[in-house]
Parts: sequence; C-alpha cells; structure tokens
Amino acid sequence: MPTEVTISNNEGASRYEARRGEEVIGRLVYEQLPDRVIYTSAVVDPAQRGQGIAGRLVQTALDDADLIAGRTVVPRCPYVAQWIQDHPGYQELLDA
Repeated sequence: MPTEVTISNNEGASRYEARRGEEVIGRLVYEQLPDRVIYTSAVVDPAQRGQGIAGRLVQTALDDADLIAGRTVVPRCPYVAQWIQDHPGYQELLDA
C-alpha cells in the first residue's frame, strides 16, 4: 500500500512540497512579497502524475494565502493560472 501524500510549506526553500514518506514528489515554488505571493512553477515527478498532487499543492498554497488578510496572488505558472480559472472560488485572490 503506497504511503499517503502530505503537503507542507517549506518556507526556507520558498516552496510547497508534496511528500510520500521522506521523498519529495512535487513542489510549488513561490516568491513572497509583503502584499502578494507569486507562484512561479509547479512540478510533480512524472511517475506520480495523474493523482491530483499538483492540484493539492495549489489548493493548499492558495488556502494559506487566503488566511492572510489583504494578500493577493500572481500566478506566473501556467498550471496555477489554469487551476484558479477552473476553481472560481479562488479568483478573488488574484492580484488585479
């Protein structure tokens, strides 16, 4: 039985990480500014794709951004931009 995937914010590396056990199998890299977060790239190990891992990374990151009042997001990563477009409830976080 495969180990459960966990998502966490590695603030020191400025990225969210998806881990299966101790192995990092995906990451969402960001730049944090005082009033916004810029998401620059999302990557999942090719052998782990198709399991919703990238989507979980994005949703976790956006949920965290939403917790900080006044913070907006800038999706420079095409995957993040498409994910937000596909999930209208998160569009209010976009930097106008």
